[in-house]
Amino acid sequence: MRAVVLISGGLDSMLAVKLTEELGIEPVPVNFDMGFSQAKHRQKVPPKKPHPAGTQILRERGYDVHTIDVAEEYFYNVLLHPRHGYGSQVNPCIDCKIYFQKKAWEYGQTIGAEFIVTGEVLNQRPMSQRRNILFVIEKEAGLEGMVVRPLSGRILPATIPEKKGWIERSRMFDIEGRGRLRQMELAKNYGFAEFETPAGGCLLTEEHIAHRFFDRFRAEGKDNPDFKEYQLLKVGHHFRFSPSCTMVTGRNFYENKYIAEYAPLIRKDALLLDTQDIPGPLSILMGPDCGEHLEIALRITARYTDLKGNAMVKILDKQGNPLSERVSEGIEEWEYAKYRVLLDTAKKR
Repeated sequence: MRAVVLISGGLDSMLAVKLTEELGIEPVPVNFDMGFSQAKHRQKVPPKKPHPAGTQILRERGYDVHTIDVAEEYFYNVLLHPRHGYGSQVNPCIDCKIYFQKKAWEYGQTIGAEFIVTGEVLNQRPMSQRRNILFVIEKEAGLEGMVVRPLSGRILPATIPEKKGWIERSRMFDIEGRGRLRQMELAKNYGFAEFETPAGGCLLTEEHIAHRFFDRFRAEGKDNPDFKEYQLLKVGHHFRFSPSCTMVTGRNFYENKYIAEYAPLIRKDALLLDTQDIPGPLSILMGPDCGEHLEIALRITARYTDLKGNAMVKILDKQGNPLSERVSEGIEEWEYAKYRVLLDTAKKR
């Protein structure tokens, strides 16, 4: 008998795979790439001290983890207009779980899975893991009684798999709350030495990402957003020169490469500002009325080079074709501070 195990990349979902196996069920780990996963992003822009993602660890243990790209669909159908609203940042946790449970069940039907397993812990998260909300999510996903949560199963109502005798309730756990001690003990027992930090798997829970989103919502609305452009909110320094003109400036080699990759894909008119002859950023200037802001954009780009100014900046189209080049004198921080999209300049509500 099979069950789809939803994998977020964190410890709890890794434990859920092992516990499903111990319940006598074949786990089929499934990870949905929704476009704002920390682990997925780190593959392109690695941090200085990376931790292996849960998907990587499980694959190294011999599990066939299925990763399904739903990023664009998720962006338009869930992230922009969540029925249950956002959490503390731009995280639509309840709608997110409903969506993933539906998707997991759709996938499960193609492989003969009988139910779904998650690593959720009762009352670990205030928005989406309260007892009543767990069952709201199940109901709206059309999966009442079909979601097994082995870390908290003994203190939750019996599920259909339990009632049918497929799994034993006594072999599940009664973990509740935000403490991590028992999960850490299980991790040690299973030999999981490294894993993502708790609540560190979703970029939508990060304050600076949320402020960039809400700055964009406030200035440009949600009527016709560009998914590819929103992917740029994950990197760089951000500047807004007008309601329709913004700039993202890379902070290192990997972010510059990321910007260059996404630049040709966005809908808007855009220019790339490149300091490739000296160590420095690649900037992307986006919007229909950015011509009048080009000079300050060039100066800001020059400011972030190793020379701090007086740098040759090449102007390219968004496909990377050269247009012209200029020597830019740089700029003092106080002169461009008003354009930065910072936590105190992009109010959430």
